[in-house]
Amino acid sequence: MAIHGKDNGIMRLTPKNWISALFFALVAAWLGCGSGGVKEEAIKTTPPAAIEMAKDILQGYADGKPVESEFMRFDQIIEDAKKENPAKAAVLERGFGEIEGLMNTPSAIQKKAKEILAELESA
Repeated sequence: MAIHGKDNGIMRLTPKNWISALFFALVAAWLGCGSGGVKEEAIKTTPPAAIEMAKDILQGYADGKPVESEFMRFDQIIEDAKKENPAKAAVLERGFGEIEGLMNTPSAIQKKAKEILAELESA
C-alpha cells in the first residue's frame, strides 16, 4: 500500500527532487571543502644543549632513577659539551666515568650524581 509517495517505508523521488538533489550535489562538489587546502609550515627546533641534557640525566640519578640505556650516550654528550663549555665538559667526563664504574650500586650513583651536579654549578 503506497501512502503519499512512499512504498514500504521507502520514499520515491520525483523527477523534480532528482534535479534538486543533483543540483545540490554539483554545487557541493564545485565548492569543495575549502579554498586554501593544507598549508605546510616548517618549524625549526634546536636540540637541547648537551650540558642541560647531562644535568637532566644527573638529576634523574640524584632523584633515585636507575641508570638505563642513556649511559650509551655519555660519550656523545661529553663531546657536545666540550663545544659549549670545556670546563663543565671535563666535570661531566670524569663524573660520567665514575657513574659507569658504580653501575651495581644505585645508592652510590645517587650520591655521585648529586656531587657532579654541585660541581657543574660551580664550574
